[in-house]
Amino acid sequence: MATATPPQGDGPFEVWADNWSAQTTPAPTLVGLVTADCTAFNAALTDYKARRVTAETSTTRTKIAITQKRTAKNSLMALARAQIKKVEAFPTLTAAQRDQLMLPQRDVHPTPRPAPGTAPQTALESTGVITVRDPLDAGPRFRRPFGALGALVTGVFLPLDADPPASPENLPFIALATKPRTALPLPADADGKKLYAYARWYSARGELGPVSAVAVTTIAA
Repeated sequence: MATATPPQGDGPFEVWADNWSAQTTPAPTLVGLVTADCTAFNAALTDYKARRVTAETSTTRTKIAITQKRTAKNSLMALARAQIKKVEAFPTLTAAQRDQLMLPQRDVHPTPRPAPGTAPQTALESTGVITVRDPLDAGPRFRRPFGALGALVTGVFLPLDADPPASPENLPFIALATKPRTALPLPADADGKKLYAYARWYSARGELGPVSAVAVTTIAA
């Protein structure tokens, strides 16, 4: 999970920072910080709040005041992000403490990504290169669908006069295609034979999606 970040808007950020100060200052070691962390944070927070008032008051609002407020906010934001990283790494941080600090809860049981429900679109070249793409993606970059680590390619090399395979089931494994174009390994006697290949998306858990239509080519001699 990525490290949490404070809100960006001045108002929400100040509310977040006030809460962070209130929760960490009394007992910093309970969340992985030390007193010096809180001292630095509180000083930067006080400076930011004062400069924000100056920058947002009509009688004192100048370009210099706005720049000083922005600089103070950036300094406080940098401290906040550094301290969040320390707290996130603290091994005994509890869910209740995360709530108090306005940090998102960790997804300790991430939802598994199933294999896509659509079959890949495939094409074969006479050199044994297979192209595998998501038929729902019309873009030029051949992205895989969400949840797919790649495509499992199965197939068979047969003489030109042999009958094609009756079914895609139980054909030998050929390769895992993790790129849009993958050079399939060719057996020594592949020249002049027909290659019948099928592809299925697979997920991180090894689940397989629907099988593609057959792709056929004659391997160049």
